[in-house]
Amino acid sequence: MASQEALSQLQLPDFNVAISNRAIKYVRFLTRTNRGRGLFTAWLKRSGRYVDLIQQTLREWQLPEDLMWVAMIESGFDPAIKSPAGAMGLWQFMRPTGEVYGLQVTRFSDDRKNPVQATRAAAHHLRDLYQRFGSWDLAFAAYNMGYEQLLDRIDRYGTTDFNELSRQRALPRETAAYVPKIVAAALVANNLERYGFEDVKLYEPIHYSELAVPGGTELSVIAKAAGIPVNRLRKLNPHLITKHVPPGSDYVVMIPPESLSRA
Repeated sequence: MASQEALSQLQLPDFNVAISNRAIKYVRFLTRTNRGRGLFTAWLKRSGRYVDLIQQTLREWQLPEDLMWVAMIESGFDPAIKSPAGAMGLWQFMRPTGEVYGLQVTRFSDDRKNPVQATRAAAHHLRDLYQRFGSWDLAFAAYNMGYEQLLDRIDRYGTTDFNELSRQRALPRETAAYVPKIVAAALVANNLERYGFEDVKLYEPIHYSELAVPGGTELSVIAKAAGIPVNRLRKLNPHLITKHVPPGSDYVVMIPPESLSRA
């Protein structure tokens, strides 16, 4: 474990996870290498779009606010990113897990790419995992490798200590690295000035109002009514796949607040 003397100089994340030497190695990568600093800078800039949304949602669920850095490791705060395994969105939900938490995927839309809905689903999922496993490092591990798979490893190796499971190589290599990466990202994000990131300019946070439109309405019609380009409408609604909102009953889209009355 990392020395208490070194950690005493840092603001620690508000989730209670022991700081391992592996986490400190990732901190060094993010802060002392050109590639690591470049990655963290890009992720930090994009975080500005979603930090208010995520923190507000985590407060509503009474969860540690530093859980937002899970999204940094999952997606780099890119709501449109897709993993080789098929995970999607800010929180990288696989389709079956997303559907458990209300994220529907159809030929018209993919709720996993909806920052608002996916963040609520992630908060719900993380809370469920924490309540089941009783620690955030195991909750993170289950988020990465799957609930049932982690239960199987715990039963097989007879321990609920994440670091012991890692030491015995009971976990997939990706999962053993995943938890320290979250801790490292949270450590750096909580100590930007110490690590020389205090001057990074964050992107403007997303602001939106909700507008119910008839099912099947063309996005071009909505954009024209709101007085905005279609591209801007799509950026606010990255979950919409086609040129129409899903057919059926009224569908809620996000538009700029200043466009609501006109729309």
